[in-house]
Amino acid sequence: MSTILWALVALASALASWYAVDRGLTWLERVVRPATMLSLILVAVSLGAWSVLGGRALVIGLVFGLVGDVALLDWVRWPLPRDRMCLIGVGAFLAGHLAYLTAFISWGLAPVPALAGMVMAGGLAVTAGRRVHRGAVRAGGSALGQLVAGYLAVLVLLAGAAGGTAKTSAIGAALLVVGVLLFTISNAVLGLDRFVAHRPRGRLVVMVTYHLAQGLLVAGSLG
Repeated sequence: MSTILWALVALASALASWYAVDRGLTWLERVVRPATMLSLILVAVSLGAWSVLGGRALVIGLVFGLVGDVALLDWVRWPLPRDRMCLIGVGAFLAGHLAYLTAFISWGLAPVPALAGMVMAGGLAVTAGRRVHRGAVRAGGSALGQLVAGYLAVLVLLAGAAGGTAKTSAIGAALLVVGVLLFTISNAVLGLDRFVAHRPRGRLVVMVTYHLAQGLLVAGSLG
């Protein structure tokens, strides 16, 4: 019962977060955006994720996602400059992806599905990612460009591990691959919006794909 309850809370919080972003309701986003990730963490824990290595890595990845969300919110007067907090947020998301990668690898990998997952994510990373990389270099120099390139590489590896993991059923593996692809889309839209040109409702697209990705990773891993 607790799993269903927390899943419903996560769904309601995500919907409220999308509405808040679309309408510019910052006060609402400050509450429901962290609540979405916290609820997903509780869903994973209630499903027994913490009892196995891969499940613990999944929960840690979700926690890093929560940290990244909080770091990027503007409702706290952080002692560090805003740009530094953005870097902390990006670092937290990257650490979360590495935790997910650890979870998928710990369950074992099948090479052919793993390669297929990498090819799908690699196509997105190469097309949109090259434009984002060039824009990041113009905006922040080679160091920022290298960070973006490394982030994209991790997403490609994550897609391969998601597609090839032996932990879940075929449906579960498909959910994981779609989740990672949505992560890639979310980051691509965010990068294009920030480093190339502003996208109308870009933030909404980023948040919808981000929350769907996190939810699918939980469902694919533990469902």
